[in-house]
Amino acid sequence: MRDALRSRTWVILATMIAAAGALGWVQPKKKPAGGSSQSEVKKSFNAATKAVKHPKEVHDALASFVGNFDTATEVSLGSSGEPLKTHDVATSKWIMGGLFVQFNSSAAADEDLKSDRMIVYGYDPGARKYTIWQIESGGATASSATGDFDAATKTFTFDGMAGATPVESVIHVEANGTLKKEIKKKGKSGEMRVVAKVTHTPKK
Repeated sequence: MRDALRSRTWVILATMIAAAGALGWVQPKKKPAGGSSQSEVKKSFNAATKAVKHPKEVHDALASFVGNFDTATEVSLGSSGEPLKTHDVATSKWIMGGLFVQFNSSAAADEDLKSDRMIVYGYDPGARKYTIWQIESGGATASSATGDFDAATKTFTFDGMAGATPVESVIHVEANGTLKKEIKKKGKSGEMRVVAKVTHTPKK
């Protein structure tokens, strides 16, 4: 009798332990004290990302580069000879939630000289400077520049490097949205000379 009672008691205890274990599996896990769930972290990050905006004057200045353009370029071949003329088509749009403008340009269908380039225009709030980052076919090195915008004359001025060569760019925004760009590079004697003139005419 005593053995039977003892056996029955062990069975009851084993059943209670198993039930307690099963209950532990189905109960929701508590968050660590002082910690946040990954979901909350992601929500906070997304909210902070959406909150990053340029001041209106900066956004309006960068908006000058947004649109579809016909592009005519004249490249200087030195002191002798006529400049090399090319015809491209360009499409640009806001990216990264309106923080940057991606400007893509390719040779037009009737253009013999085939080339492609991508320019990213932006603004560095820490340095308070407009920025350019550019890559193009025929070269494995990106070029970059920083500059300012004069709202009174609607003119951007950039200083940067193309490889090891200093480059200056001036971009004037005309009343009809046309962008006229003049590019200068440092010559062997140290002077900055015009190497290209670019006109981006908005497509209607």
